[in-house]
Amino acid sequence: MKKLLLFVLGIMVVCIGCNEEKEEDIYLEQEVDEPLYWAFASKDSVHQYGIVEDYKTGSTFLCKENKKDGSDIWKMPLTQPDPLMINLGYGKIEPFEYQVFSIIDTDNNILVYWNIKFKNYASINTKGIPIYQTYVSKCTLSGEFIECIPIGIQNVALGDIREGNGRLVGMNNECFLVIQGGLDKEEYEWGISCCYYITVDINTNTILEIYKEEANAENKELYFPLNSFNSIIQFVNNHIVFIYEGGNIQRVCDWNKKKQILDIESFVNQKYPNEEHAPQYSTSHEVITETYADFTLRVIFYSGEKIEHRLRFNYETQEIIELML
Repeated sequence: MKKLLLFVLGIMVVCIGCNEEKEEDIYLEQEVDEPLYWAFASKDSVHQYGIVEDYKTGSTFLCKENKKDGSDIWKMPLTQPDPLMINLGYGKIEPFEYQVFSIIDTDNNILVYWNIKFKNYASINTKGIPIYQTYVSKCTLSGEFIECIPIGIQNVALGDIREGNGRLVGMNNECFLVIQGGLDKEEYEWGISCCYYITVDINTNTILEIYKEEANAENKELYFPLNSFNSIIQFVNNHIVFIYEGGNIQRVCDWNKKKQILDIESFVNQKYPNEEHAPQYSTSHEVITETYADFTLRVIFYSGEKIEHRLRFNYETQEIIELML
């Protein structure tokens, strides 16, 4: 009887050990291939890109998948920039890891924008966040890593980027635009005081232009959205830029003149100035060319009444004419 009891206990120990090992393997298997960042839509809107980290090895991968069902197309190793080391004083140095803030593709390359998401403000000394480089990883369309391009602004400390403040925008196949929030002051403050628009040549990795815009100025003309999850910035040609929010056209800008040439909200308010409650609106059925854009503007009044306008906007003359529905 005693031998039988020992035999049963032995089997129970082995089973418990196997179950624990099995649970641990399942846990590790789930973590090995877990996406760390939001998916970023491709230019064709059929696919999306994301970043995956292998928890066992610490390796980072760029992956492409079908947007409709999330099935993988490929997964390729991606070199991550070394962490920014911040001296906290008293012999303490804290590493701040680079994270992916934006991924875009052109006809020839996939570009990955790296920035730092500061998480522990109290640990940063009174000198504030130091000047540092951001980076753009350049890859082939099949995901093969080519190089990491440093993108920096001398003598400028970047601002509060806790919410994904900073993004990439494809201008054409030769250039891309990096948008970064910044601070003009030495001490760290909440928010940003300016935006920097950095035009970079894809082939030579050289900075062609740095344009600065005061973020708090009342007469700001561009102010492209810094968060890439809620908005789309689309260059129609080398200088006309459409900005979408929630799938609707919000503004049109002339990049060469660094000014806004159409604001849909202002247009609606000027067209219906006597409304006590500002009308709501949406846009659809866009036909965008290099010289003009046709789109349907749907206006909804506080009373529930709805009106549709078919409009054509000329970039050069900035004239809006009404078309037949």
